[in-house]
Amino acid sequence: MPTSRGRSASSSAARSTSPAMSSACRKASSLRPIRAARLRRQDSTLSATCNAGNSPRCRSASIWAAEFATSRNMSAHFEDARALPDLRRALARPNHEIERDPSDSDAYVERGAVYESAGDWGRALLDYARAIEVDPANVEARFSRGYARLMLSDWEAAAADFTTVSVDEPERHHAIYLRAHCYDSWAKPDLAIADFTKVLQMVPEHVHALLGRASVYESLGRTDDAFADYDAALAIDVGLAAAYCGRGRLWRERGDLDRSIEEHTLALRIDPKTINALNGRAIANDLKGNFHLSFPDYERALAIDPDSAFTYNNRGYAFQLMGDDDRALADYSRAIDIEPVSPISYLNRAGVHYRRDDYARATEDFTKATELPLIEAKLGNAFGGRANCWLMLSEWDKALADYTRAIELNPDYVDNYRYRSQLYEHKDDSTAAIADLDRAIAIAGGDADLFKRRAYIYNSLGDRRRALSDIDTAIGMDPKDAELFIGRGIINLCLMRLRSAVADLWCAWKLL
Repeated sequence: MPTSRGRSASSSAARSTSPAMSSACRKASSLRPIRAARLRRQDSTLSATCNAGNSPRCRSASIWAAEFATSRNMSAHFEDARALPDLRRALARPNHEIERDPSDSDAYVERGAVYESAGDWGRALLDYARAIEVDPANVEARFSRGYARLMLSDWEAAAADFTTVSVDEPERHHAIYLRAHCYDSWAKPDLAIADFTKVLQMVPEHVHALLGRASVYESLGRTDDAFADYDAALAIDVGLAAAYCGRGRLWRERGDLDRSIEEHTLALRIDPKTINALNGRAIANDLKGNFHLSFPDYERALAIDPDSAFTYNNRGYAFQLMGDDDRALADYSRAIDIEPVSPISYLNRAGVHYRRDDYARATEDFTKATELPLIEAKLGNAFGGRANCWLMLSEWDKALADYTRAIELNPDYVDNYRYRSQLYEHKDDSTAAIADLDRAIAIAGGDADLFKRRAYIYNSLGDRRRALSDIDTAIGMDPKDAELFIGRGIINLCLMRLRSAVADLWCAWKLL
């Protein structure tokens, strides 16, 4: 499949005569192997890492950079600078060209590529920017700057660069494909899906675009669409470990943990060093309570990549399930140290701090998560979690604002209505409190606590009939909750139903 392996020699030759290229770029044929190598490697690298996550996927510019730098096949002139005894050897030629002609745009691109291969994305970015400054028509420089920005997690700026390239570049599907990953990482799933779809319209057998789109569908809970894309990718290439990993995550989301384990095991048969598959199988075993099976997989993953933030985050959650909060915090903190732009580890660590009643630290982590790209549902979780902290700290106005924002982002999450109604009740706004409980009951009608809360508000307003109706409904759902019988007993006392009140209080006493 030529798409996933990069351009053929003939397409490179065609590109060299493109009118969109500057004259300098047309002369500098030695630069093209850099781009061709990137196009050979970028698809599989980005697809593998973007499919790594745990619903939603874990974003990792640092992982992308590491895998890209160690896997790509550079031309002889631009070997991986880290393999050279001295970085200056690799820089000698471009430095000489720049000294000879400071307006040589391609020399800056060449030097940027050396820094890029050494993993120095900051210096690479500076050189690519200088190349564009010297020659705004240098498509190679704009593409390279976009890629460097992608690696540095500046997704908005990277998308802008790829947009320019997608207009000028004959094989623009490469730029659109990378722009799709920018949108995905930038938490703009609709734009990501649109771009992956454009790529597939141009190149129907672009398996990595299928994997990328499936991954976005997965993050949105569109499991049927995700399954269809993973299956389509496997129909093109049955040896795609990333597709089996994706199917494994989908089976896990559907609650079929055994099939999830099977899919991840298939991926490991294809590539025993697939970190995503090791993590996916471990997570499924965690959820089954088989920690004796999951931890060896985490250890194998860390032996392959000791700096896998994804693995530390997942192992941290396993420790959390086991009730070992100290080790969970240590793993979440390690994940954050490695990958400070990943919001999921902040969310998970905040949850541990909250459970430990350390609301100040939990608030800090929830705040950090709100500042990083998250799909709306997860961003809603961050605001809702921080609202819970404000509630415990008696910061009523801040809590109300955060619950409201959380509801805007995730309107079907019941607890945000539950606790916001409590705040409205505290502010003597019974109408708003009842409206929130009405909405929560419409979403989750089988929740006895919601009916109990609404019954108490009705009772405080003197509406005993509605209060009694709600408390009866709640008792029907949870007949072993003594508090419900106490509540109904009080309402019956208010209605002067003394025998019923005594009977309810007697039931409560027996349950206590």
